[in-house]
Amino acid sequence: MSYQIMIIGLDQIGASIGLALANAEGDVKRLGYDADKKQMKQALEINAIDEAVTWPRRAIKNIDLLILAVPGNEVQDYLENLGPLFKEGALIIDTGGVKSLAFEWASSYLPSGRYFVAATPIVGPASLELVPFEPGEARADLFQDGLLAISTSTETPENLLAVAINLARLLDAQPFFIDQNEQDAVIAATDDLPTLLSAALMHSSAESSSWREHQRLAGQTFAFATHLVQLRPPKQVQNRFALNREKVLAKLDGIIDELVRLRLLLAGEDEDTLERYLEEANQARFSWLDLRSKADWIGQDLHPSEKIGETGLIRKFLGFRSYKNKS
Repeated sequence: MSYQIMIIGLDQIGASIGLALANAEGDVKRLGYDADKKQMKQALEINAIDEAVTWPRRAIKNIDLLILAVPGNEVQDYLENLGPLFKEGALIIDTGGVKSLAFEWASSYLPSGRYFVAATPIVGPASLELVPFEPGEARADLFQDGLLAISTSTETPENLLAVAINLARLLDAQPFFIDQNEQDAVIAATDDLPTLLSAALMHSSAESSSWREHQRLAGQTFAFATHLVQLRPPKQVQNRFALNREKVLAKLDGIIDELVRLRLLLAGEDEDTLERYLEEANQARFSWLDLRSKADWIGQDLHPSEKIGETGLIRKFLGFRSYKNKS
């Protein structure tokens, strides 16, 4: 009998995971569902899934692994409606949304013997600096040399944690464990905050008395800086912030403090200090990109995941063969 995996949400993230799962060893069947029928059709055409599912409730009883790749506000609905239907021993991996809330929902809606893991896939260095950044098409190597941030609970059996770790390996990403609240705070700082700043810059310019001139003279720099506003539908962005409001506000307070500091530097007319400030920012970014390109996190504060290996069911159904040429 095949090991059945269902992916709900077949945008770039979900479809890319589906493509990577094609490298799983054993008799693995990839099912997929998306409310957008066009995305579901595209996932079939590029072989990101083996079969499209019209009614998830009908198929879920046979699913061994569910991967949720949907906006955070939809996670609760899927867990509430599908939770009671999972077979015993099933694992749900949520790749998006607010992790602390997702664990609360899982605790409320999943019967005993069904397990939940939060895992955020982070794109690899080759995809970091696409200019202009666009979600683009699904790729099996989207997360190559990237990371898979894993949050779990003490109730999750070791062999099911191995599934999440092997998923990272199938993505050619490095798995590591992180506290769910810490993960929410990091996402607020690195994903949510840039979107807010992009929106604030656009508002500040559009509402300026000189916007007529701004529109004519604004060029590539302004276009890049405000581009994040259009990457997600406004309602989806608003729902995301609402779920993680406390942490987003804390990060926003931090950037406000930093802007005040920068303003004081500019007002002080100390050219050397301002130049040093900009050099430090440039060096910090260069160092980050260098670490990301090398995937060299030795000495970084990440919890190693090597303690859990491939055993039993995992070896049979979620072993992996890399699509990369290792020679």
